[in-house]
Amino acid sequence: MVKISCIIPAYNVEAYIERCLSSILNQRHANVEVIVVDDGSTDSTPDLLRKIAAVDSRVAVFHQENARQGAARNLGLEHATGDYIWFIDADDWLEEGALLHIQRLVEAHSPDVIFTNISYFSDEKGYSAHLVPGDFAGETLCPDELDEKAFAILFSWQIPPYCLIASRHMIEANAIRFPAGLFYEDHPFGLRVLRAANHVYVDPLPVYTYYQRVGSTVYRQDDKIFDFIAIRKQCLELLCEFGWDKKFPSLFLSYLLPVSFYEVHVPDIFRKKFLQSLREDCGYFVPHFLQELPHIHGRSKHLLKAIQAGSPLIYELKELWHSHLAPKAWIRQCAALLRHCHTRKKKFKKSGTWHNRMPLSESPLCCCHPSADMTQCHLDVRVTWKNAPYVYADEGAVIGGQLVFERGVGTMRFGRRSSVGGGSLIICSQEGGIEIGEQVLISWGCTIMDSNAHSLDAAERLNDGWYWQRSAQAGCLGLFKDWTGVRGGPVKIDTGAWVGCNSIILGNVHIGQGAIIGAGSVVTRSVPPFTVFAGNPARFIKLAPRREGWSGEDLHRAQEMKAPQSVLDAIQLEIGRCAADTDSMPPLPAHAEMVKEEH
Repeated sequence: MVKISCIIPAYNVEAYIERCLSSILNQRHANVEVIVVDDGSTDSTPDLLRKIAAVDSRVAVFHQENARQGAARNLGLEHATGDYIWFIDADDWLEEGALLHIQRLVEAHSPDVIFTNISYFSDEKGYSAHLVPGDFAGETLCPDELDEKAFAILFSWQIPPYCLIASRHMIEANAIRFPAGLFYEDHPFGLRVLRAANHVYVDPLPVYTYYQRVGSTVYRQDDKIFDFIAIRKQCLELLCEFGWDKKFPSLFLSYLLPVSFYEVHVPDIFRKKFLQSLREDCGYFVPHFLQELPHIHGRSKHLLKAIQAGSPLIYELKELWHSHLAPKAWIRQCAALLRHCHTRKKKFKKSGTWHNRMPLSESPLCCCHPSADMTQCHLDVRVTWKNAPYVYADEGAVIGGQLVFERGVGTMRFGRRSSVGGGSLIICSQEGGIEIGEQVLISWGCTIMDSNAHSLDAAERLNDGWYWQRSAQAGCLGLFKDWTGVRGGPVKIDTGAWVGCNSIILGNVHIGQGAIIGAGSVVTRSVPPFTVFAGNPARFIKLAPRREGWSGEDLHRAQEMKAPQSVLDAIQLEIGRCAADTDSMPPLPAHAEMVKEEH
């Protein structure tokens, strides 16, 4: 079983460390070691750690003089023995089932890195979701092969270490460590990890909860923000070394001219000094950078002017000039700015809407014959949708009900003159998709789905309802669904089959030509051609009427579909009857034989 090493720096976290460790140690079916590095705490944190380690051998505690998180994480790496490393902050926690889920992902995909999703939690607002872009959910990517837009959407500017569950072998082989003695040490670490990784699995499940607390180092606005100057220089040098300054120029620009950091993290009293510190590096990087990207605009251009002048007032005046305020309001703002030299706080809100549900006849996501009737059908693409032909419908097809693509992947094909009744629900969750042949009749209220939707293992589906609710609240239905334990396969219904009202057909089922499914049946196994199946679970009732006789080819096809012995016996009996009927037929009269030869 895959072993995960959880490395936790701890500094004065007596109020949170027990909750964090409990969330890890109480995980069921988990092979885990926990390495806690006490970073010179002055409260009761060391005593709590000693008590916990004394009763649980999976916990190892190390102590160091206060040297900040980077040094603590490096010390943890030296003692880690797991296959994968997960850095966890002492005031955060793991959701139940998180480690089992990560272990299943490793076994299924063998990635260098799992890019995991997170939730935010605050005492005032409760849970809120961080949205991993659905376009990449459940995919394995090579960061160095992404274009700039995809890289920026996924990995953005700051990559917290708790989002990167990395192979320990990869970390050691590339000698990846954190800068010691500095805040914001996760920036160069994340860049090094993504550079070394060839396979990054993007997991949308929010299995890690980030606790937003007052007093956290992330939210401090003090002179520690000057550590970012040194970190920024390291990142710029790494981007140049990797060739990412040319490949990802916007990312390079975000470090060269860190507008967001300046606006959010730098207090008014330190802004002038901060700009002067930035100017020292720009002397080297700006001329080199401008050769590749001469058009710097917007707030980046304003910040560059402020850096060159060493004055925060320049930035604020430039921003105000482009604010499109009414003249009187603009004058009042300028007067207030000049009088108080006060920087207005800006709030940024990231919002998005998903329009996944639409009438199929109006959708650009299908490829239909002009005579196909799609007016009573709706297409529901969850997680994300791409401008791709999810649906193919041949001449004369009539499709009602709802077509659902739960993961935003797969294809449904409807053959010539097939019919799907109203109220039907057809659910596709994998690339294999659902294929319905020619002149197939699917009655009202039927459900066809190519998977079992949830794992049969209770431990694996533990949080399915919770994650589904969270994704619905986030406005991106299905994004947080755990598919690692879900099993299924393509569904295929051959020409001339008939599915009775309110029947259910599950994944990896092949319904043969001319087969009949009785109303209200639940089909969990393949149905041979020209047979009648009914019941829950559906079982063989009899052979379906057919005008042509049975032959050895029919028996062979039923054997290929692993038909029950009762089906094989019935076909064998019909073959025998056909042979007997042929032998017992009286000979034709001589004149009849002559007429037959002439024709």
